[in-house]
Amino acid sequence: ARGFDFDAADVEFGGKRTSAITYVFIMLLLAGLGFGAWWGWSKVSATPAIPSAEAEPNNEPDQANPLPAEVEVTGTVGQRQDTELGDVDLYRIENSEGRKLLRATLTALPNMDLVLDVIRMGHRNPILSADTGGVGQPESIPNFPLANGEYLLRVRERWITGRLPTENISDRYAIRWELTEIEPGWESEVNDSLELANPVALGSEVRGFIGWGGDVDTYCLRDTAPGIHVELSAIAGVDGVLRVVDRARASSRKFDDAGLGAPETIHVAATDETCIEVSADPNEEAALKANAEAPYTITFRAGDAPEATP
Repeated sequence: ARGFDFDAADVEFGGKRTSAITYVFIMLLLAGLGFGAWWGWSKVSATPAIPSAEAEPNNEPDQANPLPAEVEVTGTVGQRQDTELGDVDLYRIENSEGRKLLRATLTALPNMDLVLDVIRMGHRNPILSADTGGVGQPESIPNFPLANGEYLLRVRERWITGRLPTENISDRYAIRWELTEIEPGWESEVNDSLELANPVALGSEVRGFIGWGGDVDTYCLRDTAPGIHVELSAIAGVDGVLRVVDRARASSRKFDDAGLGAPETIHVAATDETCIEVSADPNEEAALKANAEAPYTITFRAGDAPEATP
């Protein structure tokens, strides 16, 4: 009986201890689940939502909508600000990856000539204004270099003095941007002057874009030869123009023989003071001022001295 009493007490005690451990375990489990749920919720709530549409007002730099890379956002060029200034949409972008190329696209609005400006944060005037198409045409920037820092992308209608700005609250544009690497064999923007020209060697081939209205790509030879052949491939919808600049003589000569959508080929004398400019003829009827979707190829080959012009 004594052994039985002892065993019974031990079983009872053991049962109580087992119940207590189970209770504590359940409480700890519930507390852990609650903490995990709270931590997950706090992380989600702290992550900013990716925008899908502009948030008005965004006419001023301090109102600019943050726009992450590779995210498409829609907007409207709606209510004009006054009789001379239309609606302006500003988006803040940032490059923290070193020198990169900006690629941006802006879809069309049917009744507007849209302009896409790139503005360095803290500055008033744009460093680039893409206005290649006309009314109802999209705009794009294929390869504009950006240093580290913050910038603004500005969407607006092309302003014409004396004309009431257009309003459109029903149709929506879409804007998107990304950063790309600078690749070998491609032009290096900005190269629109002799001071900023890309150096090229005879026998080389370079690809580039007439990416926006007024874009000029300049290449200066590093070699001397009796003559050179320069071939510029056709650019869809664009009348490509070649201009040969002799820096030593401070003279230049324009070549535009082939016309709209055709390649240009020239044969000229060359020294290490010779530069070649590539551009679009802005006066060619029915021609685009640029084509950011169609890259050109320009080649530089040594040849015999050209025959003198009689």
